[in-house]
Amino acid sequence: MNSPFKKVWKKINAGDNQEKMWNKPEFPHIVDVELTNRCNLRCKMCPTGTGEHTRRCGFMGYPTFSKLVMECAKHQTPIRLVRWGEPMLHPDCFRFIRFAKSQGLAVHMNTNGTLMDDEVVREILLSRLDSIKFSFQGVDSEGYEQWRQGGNFVSLCGWIKHLYVQRNRTRGRHPHIQVGTTVTSETDLAIDAFRKSMEKVSDLVTIGKTEEIIRPQERTNPTAPTCPEVFGRLSVNWDGTVTACCRDFNNLMMLGSLRSETLTEMWNGAQLQHIRKCLLNNTHSTLPLCGKCFL
Repeated sequence: MNSPFKKVWKKINAGDNQEKMWNKPEFPHIVDVELTNRCNLRCKMCPTGTGEHTRRCGFMGYPTFSKLVMECAKHQTPIRLVRWGEPMLHPDCFRFIRFAKSQGLAVHMNTNGTLMDDEVVREILLSRLDSIKFSFQGVDSEGYEQWRQGGNFVSLCGWIKHLYVQRNRTRGRHPHIQVGTTVTSETDLAIDAFRKSMEKVSDLVTIGKTEEIIRPQERTNPTAPTCPEVFGRLSVNWDGTVTACCRDFNNLMMLGSLRSETLTEMWNGAQLQHIRKCLLNNTHSTLPLCGKCFL
């Protein structure tokens, strides 16, 4: 099964910054939504788990969610339930998904999968969630539980398999199931074994490098990265504030708030346009996050 977001990602990733600027859409290709910035794990590579995340914690209210969904619906822009918390901790997570689906939107969710049970599997299937990604670290129990403190590797693998079997049993097309992990010093043999195992119970397996997402404060990037964010996406925090960057966990590149502005106004506003020009002119080091980015 192909990801329903495949065409969207192709648009977002096409071209360099200059081409992206010339072809900038009137509204973002995708909107990332943080239902909550609370998490039930303490992962060593994540600012939420390490305590670097210092924003006030909370849950997105229905008025904020419905406002952004209705604006996205005008453009048929899909949303992703991602960012700096575990979406399934939100008490109305699946109610929100059903509402977005009722407005014709494609919806994706990133999850650590630790809250999976029979009822959650049922909710996932009934909500007609388009896509779900289960996030790992490592390729076995030892590596996973070293990085994802509070998680259980064997249990997570079992629930992914259960969801996959239940989806196929009903001949459903939703959700597309993705497994993603990152590795450090794992052997090629262990990585290959994990990939083959997960390919049997999912539609896509992606494996990256853990060291690429830790210690960003030690990086410098003299050349502006080709940015899928400011030319293709917006990120909305649980309280309705909006940032230019998906990696902005402490509100360093804020654009405004849905309490007083629309996504369209922020997307086409002077502040985001300034950020785009900094990337085009290689003055990105003047921005809080862009000089250390290796996207």
